[in-house]
Amino acid sequence: MLSLRTLATLVAPLGLLSTCLSASADDLVATAITGSSDAESAYAIVIPPVDSAVANDASDARVLVLVDTSASQAGQFRTGALDVARSLVSSLGSDSKVAIAAVDVSYVILSNGYVAPADTEEAFMQLEDRVPLGATNFNAAFDDVVSSFAGNGGAVVYIGDGMSASDLLTSEDLRSSVAQLSKAGIAWHSLAIGPKIDSRLLGILSRHTGGTYRLATADSSPALVGRELASVAIKSPVRVELSTSMSGSDLLSSPTSPALRTDRESVVFGSGAIPSEIEVTEANGSSRTLKVRQSEKSHDYIDLLVQTAKKSGGLDVTITDRESLLKYEADYEDYVAKLTEAGQQAVKSRNEEQADQLIAEVDRIAPQRQDTKSLIRLASQIFPADGANGAADPAEDISDNFAARERERQNIRGEQLSLEVSSGIEAARRIRTDDLAESLSILKRIRDIVDSVTDVPVDRQRQLLQRIDRELQETVNLRERNELRQIELGDKLSAIESNRRLQERFALEEERLEQLIDRVRALMAEGRTGDDSAFGAAEAVAIEAVNIRPGNGPATAARFVTEAANQLNRAFRLVELRRDRFLETLYQVELSHVPFPDEPPIRYPAPEVWKALTERRKKYDSVSVFIESPNEQRIRAALEEETRAQFPSTPLRDAIDFLSDYHDINILIDERALLDDGIDSDQEIDLVLDGITLRSALKLMLKPLNLTYVIEDEVMKITTQTVADDTLSTRVYPVGDLVIPIATPLGGGLGQGLGGVGGFQGQGGLGAGGQFGQGGTGFGGFQGQGGGGGGAGFFSIPADEIPAVEFGVKKK
Repeated sequence: MLSLRTLATLVAPLGLLSTCLSASADDLVATAITGSSDAESAYAIVIPPVDSAVANDASDARVLVLVDTSASQAGQFRTGALDVARSLVSSLGSDSKVAIAAVDVSYVILSNGYVAPADTEEAFMQLEDRVPLGATNFNAAFDDVVSSFAGNGGAVVYIGDGMSASDLLTSEDLRSSVAQLSKAGIAWHSLAIGPKIDSRLLGILSRHTGGTYRLATADSSPALVGRELASVAIKSPVRVELSTSMSGSDLLSSPTSPALRTDRESVVFGSGAIPSEIEVTEANGSSRTLKVRQSEKSHDYIDLLVQTAKKSGGLDVTITDRESLLKYEADYEDYVAKLTEAGQQAVKSRNEEQADQLIAEVDRIAPQRQDTKSLIRLASQIFPADGANGAADPAEDISDNFAARERERQNIRGEQLSLEVSSGIEAARRIRTDDLAESLSILKRIRDIVDSVTDVPVDRQRQLLQRIDRELQETVNLRERNELRQIELGDKLSAIESNRRLQERFALEEERLEQLIDRVRALMAEGRTGDDSAFGAAEAVAIEAVNIRPGNGPATAARFVTEAANQLNRAFRLVELRRDRFLETLYQVELSHVPFPDEPPIRYPAPEVWKALTERRKKYDSVSVFIESPNEQRIRAALEEETRAQFPSTPLRDAIDFLSDYHDINILIDERALLDDGIDSDQEIDLVLDGITLRSALKLMLKPLNLTYVIEDEVMKITTQTVADDTLSTRVYPVGDLVIPIATPLGGGLGQGLGGVGGFQGQGGLGAGGQFGQGGTGFGGFQGQGGGGGGAGFFSIPADEIPAVEFGVKKK
């Protein structure tokens, strides 16, 4: 497996890298990969990771997490970006300072400046609430990003697609922004995620600021990607100056000084003579010499990269490290192979115009290839300059070149796949201790990828699968061992927990029992001081104590004592009650012998008075506190008008419009209420009547549809019965009879009075007259003395003037 301090031999047929690094900085060796152009030598130098005192991990690093919230970042891309951002922040050390920002048409910092990772939850809530809209405007963001660091330096982790459709970046704008970031000591790390990605912009920012570039895939784990971004964000790049003393050697300049990293290789480009040594000078003045070893084979894509770099003054280069260089080569080989194959087909099909376009493109990017020359020769024979048809068919000549190139392409793809497998296995091992399931998931995804590829040599594919299977088996074994340990630990913990709960339960029962016995003692003391209910309460508490611990001595004794005390107390109280009631009965017998007179007699008001009182009470009937407007009064009057209801199979809306026009009143349909109840205002009704009131017509029309009408806001609204029931109106009712207390004057009572029982030796009984009734008469007494008459009644008459009557005759 590749480590950050060791480079293995890669792509043996190509001689891409053959470097062995030791712990000593003086023994570091860089590898030069040459181009194949005869006109001018072009080369790329792969510099291994460097050691530097200024590039160690910073526990107090400042990190700006910049999330793209433009319209393209929606759905699964937005979800993945937020998950990665959360994992990144949670993976930073507590001493780190982090800011959360969003960029679309504008740049906004959502956190309160640079804060501790634990204080970013509110910023993430704002980020989740931010609607992805508009395009991304990097021009508006770069200046604010630089100023937010206040000259302290740090890292920007951008999560998005890099598509700057708003205020497009020019080359000069990009050159200026890169220089600003570099001068401020800010490394730009990019995670490309989205439906369409501008890898050129993100690659340029990452390369020239000493950052990293990563492409998110469908099988990427957000948690793992976030942790990896956190680990690179806290490592600052090393700004250096590169120079060589060899004459004729020209290292291409760039907008900024080269930025090397301690965790990955770096790539520089040049032309002319390949230097044997490179002098690396850091900003603090320390320097070292790197020996340069030249690869054995040249490559066409190096010429293309160097040409592009020269045209842009070193700006337009996206290669950051060894892996991106290999990916560029694989993409280049695929592109050239497709162009060549398409050109061959165009030539064979005699499509001269298309063949010319394809040959021109392949000759531009790969002029030194043998298959390119064979294609040009084939085209010149098929399409001779003088218009004559070529007799020869050199297709066989190009076929051999195609086969060789295909084998070479497969070898390159195999090496690239091997690097991906190594990187994946290393990532799985890093998280195996913390997240075994995620480690297994990573290995399974890698195996699926390797198993599905068809453009690598079979033996290489088999070797990679065997390597992944060994790693998978080791991880599965580790998981099984962990599961067994977890089961054993769980059993032990369960036994300990069960014993602890049993002891706690026993202790709680003892404590509860002691509390209940104390409560019994207290209640018994209250009962002895006169509270009869305390004996019953004490018995109930004693029963509860027995239920908690049946057979317990103190609880059983408490129940016996409380039950006996309660029963004895109740018996004593009943004896006392019987004695009291006997004496009370004797008193009532004596009281019944007391007579009462029947004066004055009851007199009722005349009928005219009753009628006058009834008429006067009408003004106290229910009244409304609302005053209806003239329009509402006109609507209520229209309800009593005669109408025409000739609606055979007529939509409800049309029938309502007809009645509104016919009676000249405003009638509206509450569409929202009807929609909530699933009723269509265009539903047909079938009603043919004449000579009835509008009120009856509306009732017959609306009731089958569970609709009704209400009059409010100066219109009649057709709505559902549910809404109408919820519509409140306030009315006032007289309640004086309910709240005025009834006065009982002396000698009067409610109902009919009962005369007294005849007294002993002729003493008449005394009766009381009742209100609203006649007084009772006394029963005849002993030796012929009759009882007294009932008392006079009492009637409440209002203070208003009443027509004068005498003996039932109205005065004139």
